[in-house]
Amino acid sequence: MANVSSSRWVKRVVLFTTVATLTSVLTGCSSSHGLEPLAARDRVEAADGVRNATVTTGTDQQTLKTTHFVDVRLQLDGTSSPAQLSRLIDYAIQVGWATDIGHSPTDVQVSVSSPAAVDTLAIVKRLGLEATPASTDHSSALIGAQTLEAKWGRWPGPIPRSLK
Repeated sequence: MANVSSSRWVKRVVLFTTVATLTSVLTGCSSSHGLEPLAARDRVEAADGVRNATVTTGTDQQTLKTTHFVDVRLQLDGTSSPAQLSRLIDYAIQVGWATDIGHSPTDVQVSVSSPAAVDTLAIVKRLGLEATPASTDHSSALIGAQTLEAKWGRWPGPIPRSLK
């Protein structure tokens, strides 16, 4: 009788452990705390001074490697002060870093179009982020994952509060 009872106990422990392990693995693989691209776009587009925005994701297939990126594009209405413009670009980059694309990104690109020319690269550098130009007119900047991880932690980064 003792063997039957201990056998049931062992089976229950094994079953419980298996279920707990599978739940943990499935939750870790299928759940992210990042934003979906459309939700990311809505957050950026809701900020004062933004006429419209897009947040897209993509893959760059190269000979020896594949890279994944988030591209945040802002079309401004031209009413932002220089300080507001800096906060807006910083916010857009943080939203990009918080966007879940299914693969850890190697870069986040932010592009700004406005009635007045905007040197996005210079603004990103003034924010203390290492960046490279993503366009000849410097309206776009490319920020690497290592830089973003140093500022906001592992990807996907924390979802920023709305910018108003």
